[in-house]
Amino acid sequence: MKAYYLSVEGRDDDGGAVVFAKNYKEAINEWDCDLEYENWIDRRCHRVPEFDGMENASHYEMTLKQWHEGWWFNTVVQCPWEGEATEAEFKEWYDKEYSK
Repeated sequence: MKAYYLSVEGRDDDGGAVVFAKNYKEAINEWDCDLEYENWIDRRCHRVPEFDGMENASHYEMTLKQWHEGWWFNTVVQCPWEGEATEAEFKEWYDKEYSK
């Protein structure tokens, strides 16, 4: 399956979500993430081929890939910077943050 990034126009700080679909139309119609929008035309969807084939990845595997791709996570405990931390340090942060 192809990976697509869903976001809301003008609300970059709200983040986005990666979804998997056969095509753009299917991806944007599968809007089941936590992103809230006021008008359907505010929905944005674009390809993120770096995530292709990860539809069966675990939450940790997906989060690790996002971290390597430069994503930032708005969490209580600050996520380590990808360029300055090891995967072991990321795993330690992940375990603390998501074991709740």
